[in-house]
Amino acid sequence: MKKKILALTLVLGMAASTTGCNIPGLPGQGGTVGGVEDTTEVTTEATTAAVQEDTTVAATEATEAPTEADTEATTAAPAADRNFEGSFVNFDDMHFFVNGKKYTLGTDTLQTMIDDGVPFNDNDIANAGNNINANNISQGFKIELGDYYSAQVYVMNDTSENKKTSDCFLCEIYLPVKQDVQQNILSFDFPTDITMDELLAACGEPDENKHWVSDDDATYYTDTIKYKRDSEKYYGSSYYSFEFVKGELEYIYINYMP
Repeated sequence: MKKKILALTLVLGMAASTTGCNIPGLPGQGGTVGGVEDTTEVTTEATTAAVQEDTTVAATEATEAPTEADTEATTAAPAADRNFEGSFVNFDDMHFFVNGKKYTLGTDTLQTMIDDGVPFNDNDIANAGNNINANNISQGFKIELGDYYSAQVYVMNDTSENKKTSDCFLCEIYLPVKQDVQQNILSFDFPTDITMDELLAACGEPDENKHWVSDDDATYYTDTIKYKRDSEKYYGSSYYSFEFVKGELEYIYINYMP
């Protein structure tokens, strides 16, 4: 969305080849690992200190009315407020939204997302036509959310034969949350700035609640909240995992295993 910058003269200053990896839980096999690039935006802070008369300062921003496309991206997915009504951890309907459209793990395929024009990384999606071995999980496919910022989805072949990657169902969505970066592409049934207290109040007691403090820096600590349901087919589980760093949500994993 384009922004118009207005200059004002003020007396006061204002401020994320495909052969697949093994499905986690099978004897002697590993799991999926999410990894994406980061980006950091610098923001400015408004000040209220008085300045000398006749000082000319840069002005505030005026924003144009949102376009229809922008409105859909920001409002089509359910917008969770701070008064959560029931848990959003639902193992019978594990989903996320891209540009307002719902995608369900275990049901929708990578091809569905490709057909819908989801902004995948070109190098990643070039491997979508390759096969995944039987009972395997794919590489991660990056969804571009902005400059040097992406989420990742993975797909699973839970059959006994090789299968084309794009025809496999989605099994995981991974998002590294950047609280200082605004993006309107990927969303969930909950806000990505949800606090631990809000999460626990909405979803109840987790299956795992791990607290870790750095030996080198006592001010650096993490909390991992995980809700799980055992797989009916493999050694492992479906799960929702929320990782907080120093009290702020930084990593979201939603993983489906049949």
